[in-house]
Amino acid sequence: MSTAAPTWAAVLDSMERRLALAGRTLAGDGDVHIDHLALPPGLGPLPAALAPRARALLGATREAEAQAEAQMADLAERLRRTTSAARPVGLGGSGSDRPEPRYFDRSA
Repeated sequence: MSTAAPTWAAVLDSMERRLALAGRTLAGDGDVHIDHLALPPGLGPLPAALAPRARALLGATREAEAQAEAQMADLAERLRRTTSAARPVGLGGSGSDRPEPRYFDRSA
């Protein structure tokens, strides 16, 4: 049983599948885990015939990265607003973030 040497076409196919999975996640279609892509050893240089496909894939990857960064920034801002809105407000009118006690048991 022989294993075929990895080809650039197969690597680009794998990258396109991973990018499609990332696109599904960015579109809100679920949380998809995407493993790190490591180029197989012995791959050799990219054939000139595949360069346009590789450039298009690089452009699409950069667009997905920009979209992911924008979504993370939006989420961080919403979380910041939610967190700041949930902070307790001082009840004693002193402007303190800690509420002042209203009842104190002096018998203790």
